[in-house]
Parts: sequence; structure tokens; C-alpha cells
Amino acid sequence: MFTNAMRVGWLDSQCRFHRGLPQRFSTRGVHGLSAAYSLRFLGGCLPPEVLDVPIMSAVAAAKRARSQCRRHRACTVAARHRLWIGAGRYRVSSRQQTT
Repeated sequence: MFTNAMRVGWLDSQCRFHRGLPQRFSTRGVHGLSAAYSLRFLGGCLPPEVLDVPIMSAVAAAKRARSQCRRHRACTVAARHRLWIGAGRYRVSSRQQTT
């Protein structure tokens, strides 16, 4: 996650908080957000540990959900779930549940 976030510019290599162990940027906080992918919703140069603060995790989760609604039309829990697991896998998973 860390490498991909750096590659697409969601983390800043110039930020002193975005250096160090890549493991710091994995899943964090009460909302289970990927720090590498979710810090951008809170602003610029912030440490991943900020997502361990419940209100900051909530703000990032809400902003991420709003972004997914605008960008991918994933405005419901079901639509965000489909986006999360991937459309191809979702179709297979849905068929397996009905059989």
C-alpha cells in the first residue's frame, strides 16, 4: 500500500511523516482505513498515527465515502462494497451466495 500510495502521489516523499517503516501505513484506526490510501483526505503532511484518533478516523472515512460517491457513483454501502472487492469478484460472489 505504501509503495502504491507513493507512486500515485497520495503520500509525499518530502514529508518527514511519510518516511520510515511502510508498515505504519497499513490498516489503522477504529474505521479500519488504510493509512497509505486515506491520509490524503485529512490534508497534507500528517503522520499515519493521526488515524488512530477516533474523530480523525471518522472524518477521513466520511471524506473517503463522499469521494467514492462522486468519483465512482458508489453512494451506498452495497455499492462501496462492490467497489472494494471488485466488480468481477462481486458477480462471482453474488452468484455463489444464491446457490
